[in-house]
Amino acid sequence: ITPLTRNPLTDQALLGRIIRLFAEKPVISGSDLKESLADSQSELRVILDTLTVEDQSRIWSMLQTPYRLSVSYSVYPVEIEADTAKVVVSSRDTALAAGLAKKGKSA
Repeated sequence: ITPLTRNPLTDQALLGRIIRLFAEKPVISGSDLKESLADSQSELRVILDTLTVEDQSRIWSMLQTPYRLSVSYSVYPVEIEADTAKVVVSSRDTALAAGLAKKGKSA
């Protein structure tokens, strides 16, 4: 996340608010999500990602832009249990229908 204001103090204040927001509410769900995700049971976990100086340098050099104040997060889906149970067939209940043919005899 990189604030794009022209004031370094505003950039710092914005990043401070973003860091505090994700620290207080690291899971985004429901009405916080947009479009098709808003009506689903999807949840996203937001985790502060501490990049090394080398990784940060690679990102900014790839963008061919001078470094700006920024912070990195990783976003992961949160697994949600289904409301209905899944039917699972145990391997012990399944019969083997194929066999091996003996030499010299047709199967």
